Amino acid sequence: MSINRIAYIDLNGRLCTINPDGSDQRVLTGQRRLFQFPSWSPTSEQIAAVGNNDNGGGLYVMSDKAQQTMLSPELYFSHNQFPFYQYWAPDGQSITFLTTHPNGFGLRIAYLTGKNYLLTVGQPLFWTWTNQPKMLFVHSGFNNAEARLSFIGTEGDGFGENVARPGYFQTPGVSNNGRFFAFAQVDSFNNRSLVIENSENNEKQLFDQKGMLALVWNPADQKLAYLATDSIDQRPYGPINVIDAKNNQEQTITQKNAIAFFWSPDGQKIAYLVLPSPANGVRSSSRSDYKPTDTMYTNGVVPFTLAMEEESPLLEFDLYIYDLKAQKEQFLYKCALPTTFMNQYLPFFDQYALSHRLWSPNSTHFMLPFIDGETAVLRVSSLDGHFTDIAEGLMPSWSIQ
Repeated sequence: MSINRIAYIDLNGRLCTINPDGSDQRVLTGQRRLFQFPSWSPTSEQIAAVGNNDNGGGLYVMSDKAQQTMLSPELYFSHNQFPFYQYWAPDGQSITFLTTHPNGFGLRIAYLTGKNYLLTVGQPLFWTWTNQPKMLFVHSGFNNAEARLSFIGTEGDGFGENVARPGYFQTPGVSNNGRFFAFAQVDSFNNRSLVIENSENNEKQLFDQKGMLALVWNPADQKLAYLATDSIDQRPYGPINVIDAKNNQEQTITQKNAIAFFWSPDGQKIAYLVLPSPANGVRSSSRSDYKPTDTMYTNGVVPFTLAMEEESPLLEFDLYIYDLKAQKEQFLYKCALPTTFMNQYLPFFDQYALSHRLWSPNSTHFMLPFIDGETAVLRVSSLDGHFTDIAEGLMPSWSIQ
């Protein structure tokens, strides 16, 4: 199987796909709905996306073919509880997704056979699939009496017993072989810790946590990357560290103010964006008139925003790649990012990293949307710094295969 395709949303809200060199562009949908954040199935044979219009919002699955005049029946549709984020099951037979709900957000599951139902309700909601069939590791709420951190079955049985009192973090993590779990906790003395638990013997390794953190497991090894800030009042930005869960050795990848990072599929490299700050040197360019399609909802409660006033200059981020084997950092380029990416994707990159890939399947190229003049463009970059701007568009996702 050789797919290696990129799904994205064009500036008219249509779902499109394209080759990484900019060839063979396909428009998959019309303009009756505005689509957002497409994601590829594990086999890369299908694409899921949510589509909204004035009548309501639905979850759709389609193949990578030229415009489909008739969309397949919705896996889910509601006139008032709109879907806004989706995450495929590892077997590709179902999709978990978030919707608005009168009591917060609804975590739902839809099967390709057509069945769908509500799993639980909370706000915010973050989760990852485990190696056990039909089992999720879910974090709901934020360090309060209603906060939950537990395993939940996909048969609608609700939350299990709390694993711990959840601390200042968003998405829990499960290592690639299912042996280790990672999360943040607060104990009865209000001490905050990053926890790595061995599921085979229930032993826990605790690491001091100063403030809010985001964590993501290496997709090919038992190594956990995380970034954290000293302040609990805003989303994490700061140095990136990697812990080898097999021997509890820790190394610092960068001391810069990183705001998000992304493991390569082979687990050998980490791409990360550095936040402009006085310490790093503020770089800005003139704001364009480009206004991307507004997204109605976000995956959680936004604890920190990079939104800017209309007359403010655009922020320009530095993109770096770190090679773990060579222990070498490489600067690629500066870029101004679309507001949808800054305010919907970046604050929740630890969740989106599980469902929407920015790396090529062979780990040799990395992709970002950026603002160029008065439009949003998708840029594909090789690791030597050469890049190609392949299309105007937003919300890209690279196929798994």
